[in-house]
Amino acid sequence: MSKKRIGRYEARQAGERAIEALRPFCKRIEICGSVRRGLEEVGDVDIVAVPNGENETVWGLSALLSCGTRLRGGKGQAKNASIEIDGVQVDVWLVPEESWGAALMFATGPAERNIRQRQHARRLGMILNQYALFNEATGEVLASRTEKDVYDALGETYREPWER
Repeated sequence: MSKKRIGRYEARQAGERAIEALRPFCKRIEICGSVRRGLEEVGDVDIVAVPNGENETVWGLSALLSCGTRLRGGKGQAKNASIEIDGVQVDVWLVPEESWGAALMFATGPAERNIRQRQHARRLGMILNQYALFNEATGEVLASRTEKDVYDALGETYREPWER
């Protein structure tokens, strides 16, 4: 599927259909990406979810796949999937609860900001990814539960999604 731009309202509708299918299998779930940042036009929908458990991951992704056409992932014990719902690409990341904040930050983006923050973390002797901010030398998790925790650990001022 080509990356055509679509209106935020249309994108949110596709995202809400995916959330409706996943919700029974998840503790937490949220639309991220350009939709969360409030852009009027977006290329796709990004969703972060915390499954109730490993078995729920399989059932949740099966329910998700019933909403549209699988583009990639979503098989077996996959931790992500991309599907097309009503012509809209929906990307879903399943993460552990302790990674919620780091995953929201990553999936909300934008990509350029994520790259700058990862470079900043590296200069500070840390590694930042969609699961956590780690001490590079020890591997210790420094922050991951909330976006604000990650921003604070990086020495940055927290920015709301629409400010990113």
